Amino acid sequence: MGRTAEWIPIGPGALEELPELPGVFVVGSLVRNVLLVGSASEGIRAAVRAALDRPELRGQARSLKVEPSDDPPGRMAEILSAYRDAHDGALPPAQPLGNPGDSAEERRPPLRVGGPRPGPSRYTEPTPAPVLVRIRSVG
Repeated sequence: MGRTAEWIPIGPGALEELPELPGVFVVGSLVRNVLLVGSASEGIRAAVRAALDRPELRGQARSLKVEPSDDPPGRMAEILSAYRDAHDGALPPAQPLGNPGDSAEERRPPLRVGGPRPGPSRYTEPTPAPVLVRIRSVG
């Protein structure tokens, strides 16, 4: 995002104040982790509304950054490239496949937001069965 773009809390009336200009937007979590980068060729307000209707963002999205742009797909590709450089090639968790600038080799399934993290489990061995102990009363 541009140096002047600041996080905007998503709250009542926040979407109504977004510009109806072409541009890009970033959807963030409560702690401003990037969840999605989007572009809007018509108007940022409508594109953000459509993005926030996605099930994987409901309950997660809490902040926005918006930036008007004459070339939304190009600017989106720049933002995603910077994100990938900072995150070992990974896309934001809710990012759909097939973004501008992605080659077939770069496309990977996105991480599920709120789901289990991929990778080896810390429980590699089967859990042992519980041992039942019967206590007899002395009487």
